[in-house]
Amino acid sequence: MATDKQLAFALLAAVSLGSIAVAFVLIWVLHYRGGLAWDGGSAEFNWHPLLLVGGLVFLQGLAIIVYRLPWTWTFSKLTMKFVHAGLHLLAFILSVVAFVAVFDFHNAAHIPNMYSLHSWLGLTALLLYSLQLVLGLGLYLIPVAPAQWRAMFMPLHVYSGLFIFSSVIATALMGITEKLIFALSDPKYKDSPPEATFVNILGLLIVAFGALVLWIVTRPRWKRPSAQTALLFPHSTEEDDTKSQAGPALPPQPSDGLTGEAAADDLRRRSTKQINYVIGSQTTAEQRPCARELLALLPQINGLQDEEQQCICFGIMSDKSELKAELERKKRRLAQIREEKRIKEEERKKELVLGLGLYLIPVAPAQWRAAFMPLHVYSGLFIFSSVIATALMGITEKLIFAL
Repeated sequence: MATDKQLAFALLAAVSLGSIAVAFVLIWVLHYRGGLAWDGGSAEFNWHPLLLVGGLVFLQGLAIIVYRLPWTWTFSKLTMKFVHAGLHLLAFILSVVAFVAVFDFHNAAHIPNMYSLHSWLGLTALLLYSLQLVLGLGLYLIPVAPAQWRAMFMPLHVYSGLFIFSSVIATALMGITEKLIFALSDPKYKDSPPEATFVNILGLLIVAFGALVLWIVTRPRWKRPSAQTALLFPHSTEEDDTKSQAGPALPPQPSDGLTGEAAADDLRRRSTKQINYVIGSQTTAEQRPCARELLALLPQINGLQDEEQQCICFGIMSDKSELKAELERKKRRLAQIREEKRIKEEERKKELVLGLGLYLIPVAPAQWRAAFMPLHVYSGLFIFSSVIATALMGITEKLIFAL
């Protein structure tokens, strides 16, 4: 329950920050920059930051985390694929319009195109985004590729999506900084007029939104349940998952003449291919109790070995009374295995603790170290990404002021 509340809070914070960032851009262009138009003037340029922050930043961020929304888990995986692809497609369309606006403005004002690092990175991000969109549609939505290809390209699909999203945020920060430097003359940007402060806050909102999106999407325990199920049955594919969502099907029943342990073994053997159905969105009321019991265990077995997976997969298929006792026994066995693993981990990682205090010395309890490790890893990657973005902005500012 605490995890659910944390996820709900993170999602609410991300959507709120993203919406506020879009509102800030709208206020900026309407109040400070002369509004919106399509006449080749500066008002036409204003479509560029508005549509890019609204599209490539906000909508892309929503598309990335849409699978993590708990209230969408009642929908089929195919439905959520369409939502995911639709948000990306809308973001791409808005981005193309934004690029047309800035090129049109530059041509009308006789300003060279594609001379800045911001423009290089921006066009590269858009090209990569379009390639990601085409490959995603062809591999996972239609799909036209074999199941083996889809499984092979999924890690690259996920990584490239996060890389493009991070690149877009860095490029957006460079863009709004450039715009402030070029647009503010009396007072200048260095004098910190209200517009400069306002847009700097916009940049912080964009960074905070991106950080929350990346945090949400990189938490394994917040994955859509069907994704967790794949850990138990690594040979299942999206094609199997799609077939399981094609329509209602009755859960398998034990073979006639079998009772007790034999019936349970037969039920488990014949039900492997319907795992996703039982745990997924189309379970019947009779199936849900055991599905919920399994879902409660899934975060605990993430990354564990086959023996542990076998300890829980028994109880997935049915909530019949003769299976419940066996399920409880296997739960206890799972707890025993996990305790043995915890002891081994403590023996192996005696030096781990937050930064020097948590992981090098260490001075903190093992529970603290384990709890803070995901945050420690994420914050390290976030700081590294922030340093890269800041370096790019610094290079751009130096060129603008020096040349």
